[in-house]
Amino acid sequence: MHSDCINLKLRAVLRGLKVSFILLLAVISSLSCFLASEEPPRMWNIKLDLSLSGAPRPGETAELTCLISCAKDTDNITVTVELPEGVNYVSGSLIWRGSMQAGSKVAIKSVVKAVKEGTGEIKAVANLDTYRTLIDVAHLYLDISPASTTVSQIPIPKTSAAK
Repeated sequence: MHSDCINLKLRAVLRGLKVSFILLLAVISSLSCFLASEEPPRMWNIKLDLSLSGAPRPGETAELTCLISCAKDTDNITVTVELPEGVNYVSGSLIWRGSMQAGSKVAIKSVVKAVKEGTGEIKAVANLDTYRTLIDVAHLYLDISPASTTVSQIPIPKTSAAK
């Protein structure tokens, strides 16, 4: 009688483990589909785009624009733009806080100056303050040299000038 009770409890535990294992496989399968997608789903539908008006060589300035696009009403957004070493802030704004309505756009504009040779990354980060959640990130990569500056949406390999 005692062993029958133990067998029934053991079967119940094993059945529960089997259900848990099946649920775990379903989660892993969903996660792998998410990770394999080219672009992650945008829960708040905020998209950032960075652009420069030119490719400044050392000593030159350019207008930096961070365009915030919103596809869904979203409150309590903070967007910050981070400059790399070798690029200085001159004027304008590098931060924006507010709420956006579906279909709206906001442009954060600033003037920046290249002051040093090398490679660097300008990065814009959008956070949802309410949940302290990262919403989107945009990158702009620079290779600054006296002869010319390259601006790219993809990382630029370090040059001998940047070493």
